[in-house]
Amino acid sequence: MEKSDRSSIAHKIRMREDGKPEVPNMSNDLAYRLKDHLKADKSKLSKMARVKRIYDLLDEIRHETDSVCVCRKGCAHCCRIKLEVTPLEADYISHNTDIKQRKHNVVRDDKYCPLLNQQTAQCSVYEFRPFNCRSFAAYDSPDYCRDDLEHYITGGPENGYGSEAVLFLAIELCEVETNMRFSKEMKDVISKRVKNIKAYF
Repeated sequence: MEKSDRSSIAHKIRMREDGKPEVPNMSNDLAYRLKDHLKADKSKLSKMARVKRIYDLLDEIRHETDSVCVCRKGCAHCCRIKLEVTPLEADYISHNTDIKQRKHNVVRDDKYCPLLNQQTAQCSVYEFRPFNCRSFAAYDSPDYCRDDLEHYITGGPENGYGSEAVLFLAIELCEVETNMRFSKEMKDVISKRVKNIKAYF
């Protein structure tokens, strides 16, 4: 991606008094549906079906911020981030695509995510991408992602979840992964299971 003039970026954003972008709140309709989703009994659904429901709701939450998010198709700077996924998420990708997991979970020393098509700068499994990819968003300039400069982002493995709603879905995904209710023990189990996506593909 060519370096853009930061003073003339077309995608203007409103800024709060603290200098951070003004990210819209979820619509009431989406908030109610999220609440209903968290209350619903999903025990009869398969793990894969539960993961899809979580991803679908996460996508709707992210859609609420599209008007101020600078992430665009063809920009793959964030695909260099150390992306951590659980075995369940790796299985979800393999279950829905023809991409098989490698037998030896040794992290490859590649610059980009192995699922990125570097010729088109597009994710080859975009519809089935992991939670940390779906929750990541940049709100100031994509140049900062490319140059590894500190800037205003939400989501991703090291930057928090950006909203309580996304955190609820992250907790639920962990519960599906471990068959455990959210607890310190579950956190310990997850921390031992997550791996860099380069160890799977």
